[in-house]
Amino acid sequence: MKRRDRPAPGILLASVLVAALAACAPPDPGSEDEPADGPEDSVVDEAGEEAPEEDSGDAPQGDADCLASSWLLDNESWRLMLAPLAQQSGGTLESVTGELVLDLSKDGTYSSSYTNWAVTTRVDGGSAVIERNGVDSGIWAHDSSLGTLELIEYELGSQIEGYIEDPVNGRTPLPAIGTDDSASLENVEYICGSEDLLITLELGTVFFTPLP
Repeated sequence: MKRRDRPAPGILLASVLVAALAACAPPDPGSEDEPADGPEDSVVDEAGEEAPEEDSGDAPQGDADCLASSWLLDNESWRLMLAPLAQQSGGTLESVTGELVLDLSKDGTYSSSYTNWAVTTRVDGGSAVIERNGVDSGIWAHDSSLGTLELIEYELGSQIEGYIEDPVNGRTPLPAIGTDDSASLENVEYICGSEDLLITLELGTVFFTPLP
């Protein structure tokens, strides 16, 4: 006979994955540091001044023109980053699907667009599927001397929903929730090149590829 408390690990794992999906949301909008106004074709770095000429050898990671583009998240890099977290919670992260597009504009604004972006994990005979859709937006800045990137979110338009499923209770929908400012990505390290953008988060490194 199956134990009635069996779904509990799935609920726990779903909560972990919701937090992990929200971790891609940009940082605490309570930060008082905002990028200063600058020329339309550049983004002023976090320190409010441009890096000295002699530091240009650090390119491409100090190049604002490199960052200012539309970037598609490589879902496999996100899966590999979250896999140990899922394992610690008793699950196996099977797949990350859908699209997450990070659009960094030259005017210092950005948007994160989520289209059926979902994480599927198997746990204790059942599964958990967490999906995120919608658009978040705000402003961004970088510090070329430190190789760090900051996203300050003002418009929280995406939502996270999903379900857990197990042989005992069947499918249990999870209530849709909005994202908030609890996941901070302030001053994350980045490396920008013509073929990819690498961003190092607390759990690991993910990469994006440029869109045409």
